Amino acid sequence: MEENPTQKPWGMDVNTFAVLMHLSQFLGVVIPLAGFILPIVMWVTTKDSHPLLNEHGKNIINCLLSFLIYTFICYLLMIILVGFVLIAILGLIYLIFVIIAAAKAGQGIVWRYPLTIQFIR
Repeated sequence: MEENPTQKPWGMDVNTFAVLMHLSQFLGVVIPLAGFILPIVMWVTTKDSHPLLNEHGKNIINCLLSFLIYTFICYLLMIILVGFVLIAILGLIYLIFVIIAAAKAGQGIVWRYPLTIQFIR
């Protein structure tokens, strides 16, 4: 479907919505699972009407799934203590990546998260 510039997702500018979609991942810090569920809901409700938001959403979902796998691996590695250091580094990397992605989204750029497995293309 062609992007309609007059149609605003959830009443917001497309770039603003994309920024909030990326930053919504941090909501999980306050409300468990919200940082996983809200970006998915935002993506699913806008993916058909806004191709740019579809790309952002796929990137976010791929990143969430990838970092979930990496986190699980770090927890397994906590048995040999190295996982404690790796989980801290992983958290910092994730924080930085989300902030960069949100900043790029504000400029209308789809930034692919590094270290992300492409589950959804």
